[in-house]
Amino acid sequence: MLIVVTLGVVGGGRVKNVLVGVLLGFLIASVWNNHVSAGQIERQPAPIWVGTELQLGMRKESVVTKGTEAGYEIKRATAIEGDYWTVTKKNEKNEYDLIGAMTFRGGKLDWAEHTLYSSFDQPAAKLARNFYFVVRDLEAGHNNVCTLESKNQESATVYSKTGMLHCGNRTISVGVSKYQDQNEEGQLIEAVK
Repeated sequence: MLIVVTLGVVGGGRVKNVLVGVLLGFLIASVWNNHVSAGQIERQPAPIWVGTELQLGMRKESVVTKGTEAGYEIKRATAIEGDYWTVTKKNEKNEYDLIGAMTFRGGKLDWAEHTLYSSFDQPAAKLARNFYFVVRDLEAGHNNVCTLESKNQESATVYSKTGMLHCGNRTISVGVSKYQDQNEEGQLIEAVK
């Protein structure tokens, strides 16, 4: 929005009136635009794909219906505290692949993660390729201010080592874990909060 104010200058002419008016108009418009952008424009959280595209703040019933209609099994995990749900799909071996997980607070989607890669195999190329695409999308979304975090959890029966990249409300995790006598499992996970 540009507001032009003209002021009369004694002994000046129309040119001075127009120039002063234009300068004041730009100054007022600049102050107005800074005021509006400083606190009145709210950014929408980025969507995340967990079997279907979801948005934080969606109602639980809508999320479950949308995921089920897309052919995924959406189930509440009763062994985990809180309102924690998993998204799975049967693969060609008739086993369930974990697609992602989510939590709800007050009946609305509060946190969601998409399991980008999970395997008991060691195909590093697939992991690296998926990680590249995640980082590329973060860069394209101008999420350039990021922090790093690492977690190491070990006990007599399980260990987990995870590296995390936090960019805005997105977190990318790369981890390896082993439970009792099972093979190591590698994962690449994207989450929004």
